[in-house]
Amino acid sequence: MVWLFEQHFDKTIKLARRNRVPLTLMVVDLDNFKEINDTYGHAAGDAVLQAVGERMVDILRESDLVARWGGDEFTILLYDVGDTESLQIVANKIFSALENPVDTDQQSLVVEVSMGTAKYPRDGEDIDTLLRHADAAMYEAKKTTGNSCSCFDADH
Repeated sequence: MVWLFEQHFDKTIKLARRNRVPLTLMVVDLDNFKEINDTYGHAAGDAVLQAVGERMVDILRESDLVARWGGDEFTILLYDVGDTESLQIVANKIFSALENPVDTDQQSLVVEVSMGTAKYPRDGEDIDTLLRHADAAMYEAKKTTGNSCSCFDADH
């Protein structure tokens, strides 16, 4: 899936350059996912990952791309989204999509996420830089309890 995401990213960033529109890369990390795996097992963890991915796909536009990046992280590529207000709307949609617990064979589990964003071209012009900056913003969001989203800020 990472390869497919990178291929889509390359095409999308070329389109954004040509059309002079912003892109936003989001990194979404499930809070306390290790605890879910350790307490309820990997089958429950897999069910949570699948449900979270499906819920994000359901609430985002067809032009957006959601991909599992690895472990308990997802990446989201938002075309023609760059202003803070629009990013907050997307973040709130994700938080709302995760309000209902995820039902596994063993338990109903509440899932919260931490998200970080980086914007093209302001925060970087290639996938590696944008991922690094979105990841740094996500770790900043993790300092807050519960669902949280942070935008990359080069000054911090």
